[in-house]
Amino acid sequence: DDAVALAALLVCILRMLYRLRCNNQRWRIYTPMLIRENRWRAMRYSFDEGLIDLAKGAVVPFDELLDELLSLVAEDAEALGCTEEVNSLHHILQRGTSAHRQLKKYELER
Repeated sequence: DDAVALAALLVCILRMLYRLRCNNQRWRIYTPMLIRENRWRAMRYSFDEGLIDLAKGAVVPFDELLDELLSLVAEDAEALGCTEEVNSLHHILQRGTSAHRQLKKYELER
């Protein structure tokens, strides 16, 4: 289920970028350093500690960033018929990723 939700989100993001391009709109380009920092934060903290909102220049809780992203791709998810799958990403936040579950099991077994 998680893989399907993530794949649906990726397809929606690609469609959104294509739609912006067709409407002669651009997206912001951020410095590679900030993008690397967010990658590091994602690897280190998963979604537990938030990520840098590149437009605001501040660390923002992941659920806020997810809500913003889902609102950006809502039109695309509807057009592609995968709104339910994309919205199921909230379930991952509620229950945790497979890595969260593995760490929890490890702690219980120790």
